[in-house]
Amino acid sequence: MAKILDSMVETMEIYQNAFPADVCIIICSSEKTYGYLPGKEIDLKIEIGKSMDYYKKSAAAQVLKDGIRIQKEIGSEFLGIAYVVTASPIYENGKVVGSISIAASNKKLDTMRMLTGDLFSTVETMSEAADHITVASNEISDYVQELSSESDSIADYIKNIDQVLSLIKKNAMQAKILGLNASIEAARAGQAGKGFAVVSNEVQKMGKDSEQSSLEINKQLEHVHHTIQKLNESIHSIAANTEEHAASVQEIKASFEKIEEMTKYLLEVAKS
Repeated sequence: MAKILDSMVETMEIYQNAFPADVCIIICSSEKTYGYLPGKEIDLKIEIGKSMDYYKKSAAAQVLKDGIRIQKEIGSEFLGIAYVVTASPIYENGKVVGSISIAASNKKLDTMRMLTGDLFSTVETMSEAADHITVASNEISDYVQELSSESDSIADYIKNIDQVLSLIKKNAMQAKILGLNASIEAARAGQAGKGFAVVSNEVQKMGKDSEQSSLEINKQLEHVHHTIQKLNESIHSIAANTEEHAASVQEIKASFEKIEEMTKYLLEVAKS
């Protein structure tokens, strides 16, 4: 057996202590496992003296076959621990006589991948939620704007009704004056003006009723106008708040998109 393998087995602990991370070291000859030193936490349960046929899918077997240095990442599904193994050929007199493999725990990187993946999924979900909120906020803003426009239209209608009421008041006043003049003329006419007096009384009564009705309508319209004015102020306030809310959601969405890009980059780095 090559003396170089014996020498490397004797110095495995020195190699191990030279690494800042916890590692285990495997030395193989072309036929079997030759030396093994487990780490404090990482232990691949390698059996010394076992035929390389048993480990034919390992990095060491591939190095013995191809004669080149390789690095492989092994998931936790195999031994319950994720690790990275770097294997290099051992030469003696220009011939590959064995291999040395150094395996380091990949637990932190594996955890980072998992957390980054979870974070990426969470950010995607939050970004979608922000999209829905933005759409809903814009729809609410549109509805509020439409309601505000309708409220303004109602206010204009009330102004038109006010103008009609003014005309009714004017006609009522004229009817009262006309009735009063008719009463005076009927009184002057004496017996002959009695029929005319009845008509004049009805005209005056109609004028008074019209005036009273217009006053009552005006009172109700003033109340409606005041209510609509307050409603309009509230609508404009809601519209302003809704627009501000929509703008805030857009800012949040932009932040989510930035975080999403960062987590996507971290995920790619973790996988590389």
